[in-house]
Amino acid sequence: MARDSHLHRPLLVVSLVLMLLHSSALAPMPAPMSASQAASACARPASRILADEGSALVSVDPVSGDRVPIPVPEPRRVIVLHASGFVLVEDSRSRWMLVPVTGGAAVPVPEPVAAALRVGRMLSLPAPRWVVDQQPLADTIVYRVLDRSTGAIAVTLSFPRRIELATSASSPDGRFFVHVQANNVASDVVVVDAWTKRQQSGTLPHNARLAAFAMSLTFSPDASCLAISMEREGDAHPETWVIGLTTSDEIAPWRVDVGYVLAWVATDE
Repeated sequence: MARDSHLHRPLLVVSLVLMLLHSSALAPMPAPMSASQAASACARPASRILADEGSALVSVDPVSGDRVPIPVPEPRRVIVLHASGFVLVEDSRSRWMLVPVTGGAAVPVPEPVAAALRVGRMLSLPAPRWVVDQQPLADTIVYRVLDRSTGAIAVTLSFPRRIELATSASSPDGRFFVHVQANNVASDVVVVDAWTKRQQSGTLPHNARLAAFAMSLTFSPDASCLAISMEREGDAHPETWVIGLTTSDEIAPWRVDVGYVLAWVATDE
């Protein structure tokens, strides 16, 4: 019996440790991060931001800020080719080039080949769980975020029509829907999480002379962060803000100097 009791003691200790580990896994999520912590969380080491900087394409390391020029003048669109280390870039003359994410020579691509690569890219993407239905009305625009698996409406929201530029975008899985309304003093940002049904609002303060005439909304590779770029007449450089979508209870944008963001690419795939 004494030997059995000695054997039971270590087993009891192991059981208690396993119970504690299991209970910690089921514990509530930690408190949301601050804006500075969120900024650090969005500086992903295994990613690159491709941006138009002075009518030239640059590849920016979001952690170090290092820039690598890519020889594509006047870039207009970037198509990410996953698991290849390359992207398709369209310039202002509708010419396509294949370039490495981390910088290097640009290889011209004929339009039929570029079209085939774009179609293959679209076919390789998984279907999003949530989709957005847009209903333009006379003085408002109504958006409904729908769950594709059930057809149920996850979130409904509407925005008044204004003369300034507005744009919206969804994350690849459809979870996050973002709407930005440009203004010269402070642009409005609304983020909807279809999973949690949470809606957040914030502003991008800039106090500019004119509202933006061009905007881009670019999600990080894992869709946990968003880059918002704006370009306005008379400004020497575009403005870009980054927002953490999962790390804070409120929208806390911070300015980054990366140019006009065209794509946010994972480099570890």
